[in-house]
Amino acid sequence: MAFVRYKVVDGKKYYQFVRNYREGGKHRQEVIYHLGGFPSVPDAIAAKMRTKRELESAAYECQRLAAENTKKIHSHPLFDDMLDGKIPPPKDENTMRHARLDERNDLRWSWRDQEEEQRFASLNKEFELLNLILAYHDLREDAADYEHQAILLQAEIEKLLQIEAKYL
Repeated sequence: MAFVRYKVVDGKKYYQFVRNYREGGKHRQEVIYHLGGFPSVPDAIAAKMRTKRELESAAYECQRLAAENTKKIHSHPLFDDMLDGKIPPPKDENTMRHARLDERNDLRWSWRDQEEEQRFASLNKEFELLNLILAYHDLREDAADYEHQAILLQAEIEKLLQIEAKYL
C-alpha cells in the first residue's frame, strides 16, 4: 500500500510518497519519492511541469536576445576590422577585453594629446563591441543552463508519472 505522509522540519511540512511492505515478518516503509512541499503526486507533477515550461521559456528568451546581440555585433563598425568577421570564443574575447580595459584605464588617467584622445575613443568603441560579445556568450551560456535544468526536470516528471501510474 502506498500513501503520502509528511514530516515537519524546522516548522515546515515536507511530504513523502511512501509504500508499506513486510520483510522478515516486520513492517517496513520505503520512501518512493520526496514530494517536498507538495501534498500529492499530481500536485508535484503540475508544479514541476509549470517550472519546466518557465525554464524552456527563459531558454528561448536567452536565445532570442543572443540572436539580437549577434545582429548588433555584426553591424558594429569595428566588427570586420577588429575580429576578422568572426565572434571569438569566450576565452579569447575575455582576454582581449581585459587587455583593452587596461590600456583604456591607463589612457583615462593620463594627460592626453589629440592622438591619445583618438586612441581613447577608439578603445571605447572596441570595448563597446567586446561588451556586446561578452553579453552574447553569457546569454548563450544561460540558455544552455536553462535547457539542461528543463531536461533534468523532465526526468523527474517522468518518474512521478510512473509512480502515479503504478500506485494511484
